[in-house]
Amino acid sequence: LYAMQVYRESRTAIKNNTISNISNNGTIAGVYLFSDVATNPSSYVTISGNRIKGLYRTTPSSATYIAGIAVNGAYSDHATISNNVISDIYDASPTSNSFYMPAGIRLDGGIYTSLFHNTVDLRGNSISAGVSASAALMLTGTSYSALTSKNNTFSNSMVGKTGSHAYAIYVTATGISSPSLNINYNNYYAGGTQATFAYMGGELRDIAAWRT
Repeated sequence: LYAMQVYRESRTAIKNNTISNISNNGTIAGVYLFSDVATNPSSYVTISGNRIKGLYRTTPSSATYIAGIAVNGAYSDHATISNNVISDIYDASPTSNSFYMPAGIRLDGGIYTSLFHNTVDLRGNSISAGVSASAALMLTGTSYSALTSKNNTFSNSMVGKTGSHAYAIYVTATGISSPSLNINYNNYYAGGTQATFAYMGGELRDIAAWRT
């Protein structure tokens, strides 16, 4: 279930919307950007100034995800995601596979994707009956080139069952390396008793570990 979707469309703008109180049993995204065809990409899409809050996946699922904004596919290029505010994302699913963990902003590939001045604030108690995990920003997939992320705030202080994790940023993407990233001047916060600053090849406890 996508509140707003851009599929195989170019030079589209999604601006200044309020998206709230959406519940579903499968995949949920406030805004979803996707293309699976090189000859018909989703190019130069702008997602800006939106307020996304209150997304709920009410039934456990092991093969779907929930995110405020999701970008999917190698052919979603030159997207600009800016000045969005995302909060209150809740998932009933235990996290048995990190690929499907709930996230504020989720990138599953992307070419020349830019994130500027977004605020993600995940907090409160998880609605999952099992061990869970969540991330303010999640990078997964394989197709990345020239990702820029500047002047964003990624905050996560969710609390779940014993053994759960609240990540500010979670990276499982393969084929992504420092030369293809321009990540600077962001604010990261992982708070609460289950806070873990970041994950990239293993758990990173602080900004110093992330920088190395």
